[in-house]
Amino acid sequence: MHNLLEGIILVKVIVLIFMADWRTTLIVSIIIPLSLLFAFFCLKMAGMSANLLSLGAVDFGIIIDGAVVMVEGLFVMLDHKAKKYGMERFNKMAKAGWIKQT
Repeated sequence: MHNLLEGIILVKVIVLIFMADWRTTLIVSIIIPLSLLFAFFCLKMAGMSANLLSLGAVDFGIIIDGAVVMVEGLFVMLDHKAKKYGMERFNKMAKAGWIKQT
C-alpha cells in the first residue's frame, strides 16, 4: 500500500510538472486505482493469484502512458474545435458527441 500511494503521488507531481494542467493530473490519478482494481477483479474471476500482477511495470508504465496520450489527444481536439468555431459558440456546444467519435 505504501508503494502504491508513493507511486500515485510521484505520478501526480510529474504529470503536473510536464503537462501544467490540473485536469490532466486529476484524470490520470483516478485511472491508477481504477485500473488496478479492474486488474485484481479480472485475476479473481479467472482464479489466478495476484502475484502475477507487477504493479511497477503494468500500472505505472503502460497505463499512465496511455492515459496521458488519450487525455492530451482529447484536449488538442477540443482546442482545435474551439479555434474553428470561436470560443463563444464553442462554449454553448455539446462536446460529448465529439469525444465519443474520437
